[in-house]
Amino acid sequence: MTSNSSSSVSSMEQRLLPIEFLILGGGVAGLCSAITLTRAGHQVTLLERDSDITETRGAVGCRLPPNMTKFLSRWGMEDKLSKLASTSRTLYLVQFESGDILGKHVWQEEVLKETGGDYICMHYSTLRKLLFETALENGATILQNSVIQSISVNPGVRPSLELTTGQKFEADVLIGADGASSIARRAVVGQDLQSTFLGMVLYNVVVSGEEMMSDSELAELLEHDTSYSWLGNGRGACGFPMLRKGCDNGEKDYTLTIWIPYDNNPEDGWNHFVETSTLLRDIGDCDKKLRKLASLASSVIRIPISESPELEDWVHEDGHLLLVGDAAHAFFPGSLQAISIAAGDAAALGRIFQHLHHESQIESLLWGFEEIRQKRVSQMREAEMTFLSSMTMPNGPAQEARDARIKRRYELGLNALDNSDGSGPGQWDSVKDTFGYDAEDEADDWWMKWGKLKERAEFVEAVSPGFVIEVNQEASVSSAL
Repeated sequence: MTSNSSSSVSSMEQRLLPIEFLILGGGVAGLCSAITLTRAGHQVTLLERDSDITETRGAVGCRLPPNMTKFLSRWGMEDKLSKLASTSRTLYLVQFESGDILGKHVWQEEVLKETGGDYICMHYSTLRKLLFETALENGATILQNSVIQSISVNPGVRPSLELTTGQKFEADVLIGADGASSIARRAVVGQDLQSTFLGMVLYNVVVSGEEMMSDSELAELLEHDTSYSWLGNGRGACGFPMLRKGCDNGEKDYTLTIWIPYDNNPEDGWNHFVETSTLLRDIGDCDKKLRKLASLASSVIRIPISESPELEDWVHEDGHLLLVGDAAHAFFPGSLQAISIAAGDAAALGRIFQHLHHESQIESLLWGFEEIRQKRVSQMREAEMTFLSSMTMPNGPAQEARDARIKRRYELGLNALDNSDGSGPGQWDSVKDTFGYDAEDEADDWWMKWGKLKERAEFVEAVSPGFVIEVNQEASVSSAL
């Protein structure tokens, strides 16, 4: 029995079993998942409710850190990114109300190379269009104007859904990438989840580059690709350059994300356009440069800042439905890492499903994905909330200590965001856990330590009942009758 079973384990190594994935939602998480799963060899259909996925209502610029851009390069988009995105190596930390410079940070080229990616800025609609085109090039089917009415997940049968048109779809696995108001999450959790309003709103602003070029002070921001972070009393802002959407001549606009205290949760919810006068009223007394930028806004969107509860499970208990992106773990609006985490979900998902050899593995791979990603996502959500709290810290002893620490580093010629005092490990030590992180590597580690052994155990039990594969703490394999 032992020799026959050993032979069976050897014969288990086989080609990928292609299966059908149905992805709900065409944001970053959904489109990146379509790319990684088609690259892995699977059949993918993506359903998106928008009628034109290349145009996103109210979209502004987005920052793509190295822990995301490394994936985009691996997935074949490096050359296109160089034409569609701008780099911003210099960041100034500025006092929100006075405009006084607190500190400066310059991203070192050698450190970015060490991360395997780059730090770039681009228009969100441009990014989404690039992902859409790449998914199609890799063989995904994308159906727009597809509004989901209901989802059905039951044990022993393929999950399915129905559109508002009555059209029905089914697949081996459903991927819920349909955002913070996810119908897929409702199917997994069993109810709609209530988020908690944090007493703050985000203003997403696009500033006309043409208007900026007529002001010498503002023109420098575009000419030198300079980013700013304004730290204020209960408020804060970030600003960065981006290539103008739809232009291929290098013309740029500027994005502002401004967090402002707000007593009541705005009833208008997401993506509500407001007048520039409303923005100027709400930001109050502030840095002259920030106010000039805001006054030149070509579009202003107001979004309430809420915190969503963490989900215990991302996988439906009765079948093959998995949540990714904001459907699984919504970050607050304006978060730096929200987009990169969504791409990381897709990276891990595609990597794990490269190892699908037989249908019985599907459930364990879905739970394996959850195991890999939940801890990391929880850590990053906490880090992003800490960042927001630090940026909008109320005036007081803690704020004074923060500003003094940043100013001291500036006077010494040290980067504001490094951990080092100049005598020890420098910038890489500060960013390696975030920018150096690689979701594909973590998925590979999980497969080698646990996924492969679990597959062997399930396979051997199927072909030779009574033959047991045991896994000890060193992840070694032994057999016993």
